[in-house]
Amino acid sequence: MKGYKVVRRGKNGWQSCYVDSLIGGVNYRSKRTTRRPKKGGPLCVFSNKASALEFASIDHSGRREKLVVFRCEYTPCPNTYRVWTDAGASMDSYSLPWSTRLAEKVTLIERVK
Repeated sequence: MKGYKVVRRGKNGWQSCYVDSLIGGVNYRSKRTTRRPKKGGPLCVFSNKASALEFASIDHSGRREKLVVFRCEYTPCPNTYRVWTDAGASMDSYSLPWSTRLAEKVTLIERVK
């Protein structure tokens, strides 16, 4: 399926915009498929560009990091209502931003912002 992934610049490519890789966040590379962690996930993407751009325009971390939006391809994660990291942090999917979709794997295709 087509979607949009919001990421931030990491040491080795792109990383989850919401969860730091030190506590279970996921690292991404352009044009490569990233699978959900064995002890965490699923991965989160937006179903539409407008929602992704709106989310990226807000400083969620307080670190003034620039968030970037990629067009992506993703495989939906069926029957999942909770998102967690391999470090044990979690949240219910209804707490996620509107138009968030949960995914088993994500491929970053092209930067849109």
